[in-house]
Amino acid sequence: MSLRNIILHMTCLFLTTGLFGQEAFEKLTPMSLGLQNGFSIDISGANKNMGEDALKEVCASSGTLKYNKKAKEWQWLQAKIPGARSFAPWSVFVLLDEQKNNLNATFFFDTGDAFVSQKELPDLSNLVREWVREFYFAVSRKVVAEEVKEEEKKLQDLTKELEKLQGKKDQFQKDIEKATLKIAESQKAIELNLKDQEHKKVQITDQQVQVKKSIDKYNSIGKKND
Repeated sequence: MSLRNIILHMTCLFLTTGLFGQEAFEKLTPMSLGLQNGFSIDISGANKNMGEDALKEVCASSGTLKYNKKAKEWQWLQAKIPGARSFAPWSVFVLLDEQKNNLNATFFFDTGDAFVSQKELPDLSNLVREWVREFYFAVSRKVVAEEVKEEEKKLQDLTKELEKLQGKKDQFQKDIEKATLKIAESQKAIELNLKDQEHKKVQITDQQVQVKKSIDKYNSIGKKND
């Protein structure tokens, strides 16, 4: 199994396990239509861009998704929530709040008659929680994908560092080979030098004899033979 697959498997397992212990919670929150009941969830490690991309994915099946700059909220109009038995499409409003290493997403589900809540519409409340869960998964996959990129980048950096070390080792090996060859050449040169020294010593000895003969010849000039 490759490192990428290991990271994906382990991180997805962690996120999936974490999600089963985490549920979208209801809270009254100000939005474009006043104070309404919303379903809020936190996604650790996510940012607003991830949330917006995931929102476009999960809302692509129906209706129109647009951003209300004035209200700073996303509006999914003519929305059809899977499993919702309703003749009229819903309107879904979404607030994305990026915090430090965390994204909070709050969803408001307007059926046309009322905003969904556990108190007023318990069956639909459970249904929209499941839909929020799908959004959570979509964002989490993007968080994990980013983590994989970061880990792969670290792996690439480490691989490059190893390649540099291997390159240095290869250069050291070449230096050793050159030095070994140089040593062998020097050893041969030393052997030849020693032979030349012996030959030169013989020449010096012979020359010393010649010098002595010349000195004797010089000293004998003008002397009578005994």
